Amino acid sequence: MEERELAQLEKSIPEAEALVAEREKEFSDPQLFSSRPKDVPKVQVALQEARSALEALYERWEELEEKKEKLLQNKKS
Repeated sequence: MEERELAQLEKSIPEAEALVAEREKEFSDPQLFSSRPKDVPKVQVALQEARSALEALYERWEELEEKKEKLLQNKKS
């Protein structure tokens, strides 16, 4: 089961990275601040949520990779 989760994470991480990049681009657009200042908080929250989601994916991927490595080492012993 964790093997499937790990495989899914390896697909989800690039998607999450792309979303973070998209949100960062939107947040760094000077037009946002000059022509849509009321949207700044919403865009900022969306960026933070995307970053947090990506961080959670990285943490879970790392956790599963460590388990996988330990299992492989135990099998070799």
